[in-house]
Amino acid sequence: MSIKSSLAIAVLALLPFAATPADAQDAKTPRFRFGIGASLINPIGELGDYGKQGFGASLAIQFTLYRKMAIQARLEYFAFGQRAEEWNLQFRYSPTYKVSTTSTNGMMGMMDLVYSFGSLNRGLYIFCGGGFISSEIAYTGEWDSELGQNSGPAPKNTAPKTTALHIGWSGGSGYNFTKNIGVEVSITYAPDDTTFRHTSNVPVYTHINNNNKIEPSPDPDFSYVQASLRWRF
Repeated sequence: MSIKSSLAIAVLALLPFAATPADAQDAKTPRFRFGIGASLINPIGELGDYGKQGFGASLAIQFTLYRKMAIQARLEYFAFGQRAEEWNLQFRYSPTYKVSTTSTNGMMGMMDLVYSFGSLNRGLYIFCGGGFISSEIAYTGEWDSELGQNSGPAPKNTAPKTTALHIGWSGGSGYNFTKNIGVEVSITYAPDDTTFRHTSNVPVYTHINNNNKIEPSPDPDFSYVQASLRWRF
């Protein structure tokens, strides 16, 4: 089953709850609410070449605009599983070049607009927003600092890695079972053309260009889907 199909099924499964009225005995929604969350995450698109299923943990603060709408700020840490596959690059006058990722993780800061179909205390809601994603991808294996010359293993005590800062967007839906406990499904998308800072402590190469020379690893689209359990207080 594709990721798109899985997301569609998850959203459809939540839709019947939209018609459920908020409990008349619900306490008045406070002006400020805080929350924590735990997530299962799955990379999609280009990011799938750099990591696999992982986890996330988040902190949030929500400011109520009125009974059905709020603004939410989220800070989230995420870590994807290690990708075992290697890039095996064979280029002219050089042996096969191998590199694989050892870790892919980062931090995300998002500002969301939240709309509830019942009340912010209970029922189905949707949200969307934007912010920044700081990522780090660490590698192991062989690389070449001269684009074809002196290929060899990484020096001891040196971990090649790239870091980047992306502009991203996020959206999804969720359901609050009580004023404290709820679940969410969401997608985060940060295209590579929104990356405006990139550093690498050593060159990392994963691609071959038309001139048969290896090229530095590009910044992938940093996009993933997640399912989360939320607790608010």
